[in-house]
Amino acid sequence: MPNKNCFTILVIASLVFIYLFTAASTARASADPYLDGQMKIIESKIDNFERTSLKIQCLTYAVAAIGIIVAASQAFNNGWIKLGVVVLGVASALIVAFTHIFFPADDRAYQKVARQERSKLQAFSIELEQYRTLDEATRKGLYEKFAKVIQDVAQLEDTAIYKTASAPKLRLDVLFAHYGPRGPAHGFYPRPRLGAEIAG
Repeated sequence: MPNKNCFTILVIASLVFIYLFTAASTARASADPYLDGQMKIIESKIDNFERTSLKIQCLTYAVAAIGIIVAASQAFNNGWIKLGVVVLGVASALIVAFTHIFFPADDRAYQKVARQERSKLQAFSIELEQYRTLDEATRKGLYEKFAKVIQDVAQLEDTAIYKTASAPKLRLDVLFAHYGPRGPAHGFYPRPRLGAEIAG
């Protein structure tokens, strides 16, 4: 009998948890699913920058470790050790070359861009979460602000990572062209990959 009561309590607790989780997820949904999707695209890019920064850090530590091992091995005259030193030297050179070829910036630049982009995205997300319904004027204003966020994000990447100072143009015509004359609330839904078109 106690086991049956425990099982019943467990089932009820699970149902309550599922209900609360669903309610919380629904409450977090913004008034514009399209902007949610575009924000997730930028979040994915930020996550990729953070992973890239971690990869570069690991490669840098590997080169430093190889340098320490090679320096410590200079005191030995064993033939195998000398061969190992040569192999490690070649590996270090390859790592350095790989880093310079495939990563246009160092780990700190990627971290800086990711941190600043996440800050801008969070600020816009806080503003968007204040609305539960959007009229056309509010929707248009939010789209203009989001287009500015995309411009700022692209400029950060160009300046800090790709070492260029050119900023992309605001493409509000592209943004609103995807919605037709009245917007998604009236049945006009955008095509995908808008963020890439605005940044271009």
